[in-house]
Amino acid sequence: MQLFALKLTLIKLGVKPCIINRYAGYRTVLHKIYYTFHPKYILERLTWILFDQFSRQYLTPKTEKYNTDSSLNEFCEKENLDAVIVGSDQVWRMDFSAIGFNYFFDFVKDNKTRKISYAASFGNNEWKEPDSVTTHVKKLLKEFKAISVREKSGVNICLNTFNVNATHVLDPTLLLMREDYESTLLKNYSDKMN
Repeated sequence: MQLFALKLTLIKLGVKPCIINRYAGYRTVLHKIYYTFHPKYILERLTWILFDQFSRQYLTPKTEKYNTDSSLNEFCEKENLDAVIVGSDQVWRMDFSAIGFNYFFDFVKDNKTRKISYAASFGNNEWKEPDSVTTHVKKLLKEFKAISVREKSGVNICLNTFNVNATHVLDPTLLLMREDYESTLLKNYSDKMN
């Protein structure tokens, strides 16, 4: 819902967004077999069926799947992007991320593409990563054109840990009006009910 709301907000502002489909992939063949056949993950995949339908209908346009830093970098260079935006739900919580520093745009190598966060979240009230990670994230955040976070604690983390200024903003789902949801998501539901 957060991605849907931010995408719709950007469209209303006259921006033509495209969703980068970053896919963590599997580390090894055994890793893939485990996640493919373990009963817990079979049930979990079944719950994603509805999300996949929602994604195909409302989260477009979307790039092909990218599962390496180099493929993401090639995409960015080829597309000559004006900006990339990251947000929102716990994207900067390192222990939840299977994609390293990609949510800090480590794969964007040129200086022309503006790096922006909207309502990014650390998922914690304090930063708990080791110094080596902190130093790398600090360098990456210094490259951002604008940083906004979802929680007040995120403003403090940005200032006190990374020495960057951040603005506290609304969750993207609150940027839309009731009519925005009714004319898109709820329209199909109400059409089926009638």
